[in-house]
Parts: sequence; structure tokens; C-alpha cells
Amino acid sequence: MAAAMLGNRTNSVLLPFLDSITKLKFIRNHSNMALRCKSGRNKLYKVKPNIRKLMKADEIRHVFETNNMVIVCQFSDMNTAEWEDLRYTLRKDEIGVKMFPNKITCKALENTKYREILPLFLAATVVTYSREAKVKTLLTELKKQPKMGILGGKVDEKLLSRKGVVDYAKLPPLTEQYGQLLQVVTEHSRRLTTLLEQNQMNLIANLTQYVNKDEVKS
Repeated sequence: MAAAMLGNRTNSVLLPFLDSITKLKFIRNHSNMALRCKSGRNKLYKVKPNIRKLMKADEIRHVFETNNMVIVCQFSDMNTAEWEDLRYTLRKDEIGVKMFPNKITCKALENTKYREILPLFLAATVVTYSREAKVKTLLTELKKQPKMGILGGKVDEKLLSRKGVVDYAKLPPLTEQYGQLLQVVTEHSRRLTTLLEQNQMNLIANLTQYVNKDEVKS
């Protein structure tokens, strides 16, 4: 009986101890499993570069860097026929039209000198561009399409608001500006030449008069 009592006491002490060890191992195993699962999820959801988006971003930067005029426009409720008509009309004047996703555009330009115009890419937008600054031509054609209006852009490497673009369109053509500048420079040169010739003639007349006086005295 004493042996039985001793065995019962031993079991009463050892069994809870063994049970606690078993539970501890169970918890550790599940904890390690959780860590492995978490690591696996992180690997699973790791974002890989999207080749199409990267190519689109390169195209956006190329449009801004290689064209002297890039104007951002907003549009609403334009059907396919209206789009085709607008593209055809602008293409005749060598003005391109492209629609880029706003998020990709903002990401593509965020670290460039064009980042100041990123707030324009919030609504439904389209980009019009050309090698030459054909701002007046663009505004003339857009007046025929009431569903589209300009927001701003860059012209001659200057970032312009809507008002700035409109004011730029009011300027005379570049060749005319050069002609006006040449006319001003030529006029100033002519006046300077006339003034120098007049002063030279006055000097000669004064010297002649002085010599004549000396001859009379002698």
C-alpha cells in the first residue's frame, strides 16, 4: 500500500510537469509555424516591377523631354467619333494626342523638373504635344470642341498655368518677333550712325572756321 501511495504522489507531481512541458513545446512549434507563415506571406505579396507600367512611364517622360510644347487638357463625355475627329484635326498640324493613366504619370514625373504640374493630373486628362510650340493652333482647334479645355503645361521649357498658356498664344510668331527685334536694332544703329556723322561734320566745320581765323590774322 505504501508503494501505491508513493506512486500516486509521484504521478501527481510528474504528470502536471510533463503536461506543462508538452504544452510549451506545442506553443513553440505553433509560434515557429506562424513565423514561417508570416515570412511566406511577405514573400508571396512582394510587389514585382510591372514591365508595362515601366514602359508607359518611360513613354511619358519621353513625351515631356522631346517636345517643346506639352499641354494637359481635361475632357468629359467625349465619344469615339469626337476623339477620332480631334486626333485627325490635330495630326494635320503635327500635334499629337495621348491619354496616360494619372497615377503612372505622377509616378513618372515626380522626380523630374515637371513635378510642379502633377496637380493637373487629377481628373480625366489627356496630353497634347508637338515639337514646335503651336499653342495658338492648338487653342484654335480646341475652341471647336467644347468638351475639352486646357489646364496648363510646359512651353519652351517653362511651366505655365492655363492663363499662361492663353497669354503665350497671344504673342506674335517667333519669326515676327525676330523681325521686330531686328527693326529696333537697325533703327538704333541708324540713329547712332547719323549722330556720329553729324558730330563729325560739326567738328570739321569748327576746325575749318578756326583755321580760317588764323589765316586772316596772319
